[in-house]
Amino acid sequence: MASIRGAYSLFARPRAKGKPVFYFQTYDAEGRRLSARSTGKTSKSEARAYCDELLRVGRLADPEAPTLSAWIAARHWYEWPREKPEPACLYCKGRLARSSKDRPAIGRGHVDRCAAYLRDYIAPAFGDMRLDKIMPDTLEKWMFDLAAKGLATKTVNNIASAFRVMTGEALRLELLSDDPWKRVPLFSAEGKPRGVLTVAEAMQLMDPKTVDAAWKGNQLNYLISLTAMLTACRQGELLALRRENLHEDHLDIEASWTIRYHERGPTKTKTKAPVPIPPYLYKLLDGFAKWEGYIFSYTAGKTPATGARVADALYDALDKIGIDDDARRERGLVFHSWRRFANTYLRSRGLPDAKVRQLTRHKAESMTDHYTSWNAGDFADVVQEQELLSSALIDPKARAKIITLKVNEAPEMGEIAVLEK
Repeated sequence: MASIRGAYSLFARPRAKGKPVFYFQTYDAEGRRLSARSTGKTSKSEARAYCDELLRVGRLADPEAPTLSAWIAARHWYEWPREKPEPACLYCKGRLARSSKDRPAIGRGHVDRCAAYLRDYIAPAFGDMRLDKIMPDTLEKWMFDLAAKGLATKTVNNIASAFRVMTGEALRLELLSDDPWKRVPLFSAEGKPRGVLTVAEAMQLMDPKTVDAAWKGNQLNYLISLTAMLTACRQGELLALRRENLHEDHLDIEASWTIRYHERGPTKTKTKAPVPIPPYLYKLLDGFAKWEGYIFSYTAGKTPATGARVADALYDALDKIGIDDDARRERGLVFHSWRRFANTYLRSRGLPDAKVRQLTRHKAESMTDHYTSWNAGDFADVVQEQELLSSALIDPKARAKIITLKVNEAPEMGEIAVLEK
């Protein structure tokens, strides 16, 4: 028996609940210790008997860990058929089953992106390898190779994160005794910062008198940018707005329009929230959308406006006020910049960061669990600032009070133009 026991080594691995499980390790032809595998036993004597039996029948060194390709096929990794309401991926199914329908833990768009990463990068590089043969140094070199081919570090991190989920699941299901990704740090991904308009530029751009000159008379394109400017809503959230979501003092932000799939789905943060609006904006939106269905629609409410068309209209309007395409790109100005503008403006006006985060619905550690307890009536100070900003669009005297001020609360945002209180 001594010689049998010398062919492997046993050790116990703790579990969150229950007794520790014994794992065993064998050795390759050069005497190097291989990755540990579970015996499934909580008794050392039973674990030893299990290994001795494997050795007796010549299966101790059998590769129990599957290849990555086999693991992909067995678990249907990142599969979500377009015509199906739920994914085929077993991991994704589990995530959805353990989350509420109102706040699903995973979305179709994310699954599809991971599927593309798996198809284009992960499977070609590691498909033929056994899971327990994928080592940290190999993963790290692969990441550097992807970056050397021109992929942005943020993209490489996203690909690595999709892979990390897979090995983490293999560890959870005890196909692996350790996750190689635990020892592979991600890159520092500093993306190009999004730009922000000064208030002076925003006043010029959103002046109602410019609708014909800058916005070619298109009320929809003008109003969706105005709404983004005053509310900090994301483009998809605005496209998903329906007539029943419009109220005199707030918008019900409950969904987001997924441009890729042309469907109404959950918001980015999987939350629903009332977002306050000033009377000025309500009057304009109420007068514009004389139909049921989607507010920002070229088809009288039947379908939402096209995100690309809305963004192009903004870029054309920027060009009309002197910010041409080269300058816009250099400054990083996109439709999402309205969100940055609203955040910057409200902070510069002295609103507490916690209140601004509630409005923008940004995720942060400081956000509390009682997020949903906020209602439209709690945002009187926000509405006051929205009214001040919107009044400058139509009141020359208010606009004349524009000054340049350093934002003490957010020095990284630089100098912006704000209105005097």
